[in-house]
Amino acid sequence: MHSILMKRRDALIALAQHHGWVVRYQDEVWWSRVSQPNLHSWSEKNEPLRLQDLSKNKGDPDPKALACYNMLEAESGLMHLRFVSGRPVSQVTTDFLEWLCEQVQAQGKQVLVLIWDNSSWDLRNRLSF
Repeated sequence: MHSILMKRRDALIALAQHHGWVVRYQDEVWWSRVSQPNLHSWSEKNEPLRLQDLSKNKGDPDPKALACYNMLEAESGLMHLRFVSGRPVSQVTTDFLEWLCEQVQAQGKQVLVLIWDNSSWDLRNRLSF
């Protein structure tokens, strides 16, 4: 299944390049100060596992989470970054996509082909056309 997706991605990139469309690669990551990721834990032999329960104080002005969206222009090596407060949820993602379109339009281009999460080990890559 993974090789089928990679072939479809490569075909889409070739089509975009043939038509002079802009091809970009996008991903996002987010960090939380209070929600910890699921990780393996360990402790010294015969010692209890120690966990730290983090919570945000009511008066704390800093956000619980920080998200970073990025878009790579492979030809130039230029990376567009956008940091936002909170997790990468629908409205934040929509705002980022609108910003990307503005960046491409400023270059005089009409079509943006966005390869989202291009990592070869990530089977969540989804392409359809």
